[in-house]
Amino acid sequence: MRPRIAGNVYHRRGSHFLWVWYWDRRGEKRRQATNSSDEDGARAELQAILDRVRRGEDAAASSGDLTLAAFSERWLSSRREAARGDVATEAGHLAHHILPVLGRIRVKDLSASACIDFVRALPSHAAANGSGAKLGATTVHKVAATLRVLLKEAVKRGLIGASPVHWDPGDLPERGSPDVGEGFSEIEVGRLTTDERIPVDRRVLYALEFLTGMRTGEAAARRFRDWDPAREPLGALKVETSWSTSRRREKETKTRVKRIIPVHPALAAMLAGWQASGWERFHGRPPGAEDLIIPASLGEHRANHISWRLFQADLTALGIPPQRHYETRATFISLAEGGGADPASIQLLTHPSPRQAKDLYRRARLLWPQLCRAVLAIHLPTGPAS
Repeated sequence: MRPRIAGNVYHRRGSHFLWVWYWDRRGEKRRQATNSSDEDGARAELQAILDRVRRGEDAAASSGDLTLAAFSERWLSSRREAARGDVATEAGHLAHHILPVLGRIRVKDLSASACIDFVRALPSHAAANGSGAKLGATTVHKVAATLRVLLKEAVKRGLIGASPVHWDPGDLPERGSPDVGEGFSEIEVGRLTTDERIPVDRRVLYALEFLTGMRTGEAAARRFRDWDPAREPLGALKVETSWSTSRRREKETKTRVKRIIPVHPALAAMLAGWQASGWERFHGRPPGAEDLIIPASLGEHRANHISWRLFQADLTALGIPPQRHYETRATFISLAEGGGADPASIQLLTHPSPRQAKDLYRRARLLWPQLCRAVLAIHLPTGPAS
């Protein structure tokens, strides 16, 4: 059967370049980015593709002429479809730093010299937030990593025989130690989880974070079915997934391990009151087992950046000095160990290795009293969230 010789140029949302669709020689509909942002150039590329289809050739034979910009469009598209990587961040690295310098170079012509010159110049790049500040060392490392992964994919696709990315640690700025906050006192935790100036849903969120050591994305993914209030001597909360704001989906936890965390009496009282009446007042119906414990206003998962912004606003409202939202996790560890908890037990709750996590599931009956004692080392008043 003769192939259909048809195709067209179109704009794709979020793309700096025009795209084309066409029927290949096998009769399958294909879409790909062009190297052009103007219609005349894109139509010329489409015509070359259709000519190859007419001759019975593989239309993808033109891949060798792809610029880095055009190849990056295809790469990002495939990563979005496969839900791989932090695509939003990678797209930002490409748009603001990589493509303005290297985007018009054909992938097959990209040299090791051009790559190392680019990487060494990254510390002089302006930050994408418009502040005028230069890139920090951590961002430089992340941009360089995006370029490395992109060109590794080009090797896999057969566009180049070997990656031109070659640099030593000395070619990148040294990363300093991450900022470490002071954490929150038991009094401050008590205020953040009980003060009525803070909306009750956020008080429940903060209790989940401060009293379990969960990451923000893990707390955002917890559903009522994860909570077992009947377990003794403390109820249990399963932590098996985490919400990824950038990918907009639930995924495995950061360390890919599943945990069971004892529920502190203060948290248990809040969850009971929230489930009995508070949740319904926010969402207009009683919660079910599959409902998120602390959803956003429309019932969807809470985005990490929104939670961070509201956390800062709540600290200001209570006159508490600003700190990272992530300090909730460090506070859980510090308050528990400061109250006499065994550090090994706390590590099982916050940073277990895959083997340790599996042991926890298998030996929960034996380990549970020990883990409950660790959580009870945090001294807070109990009270419902209603």
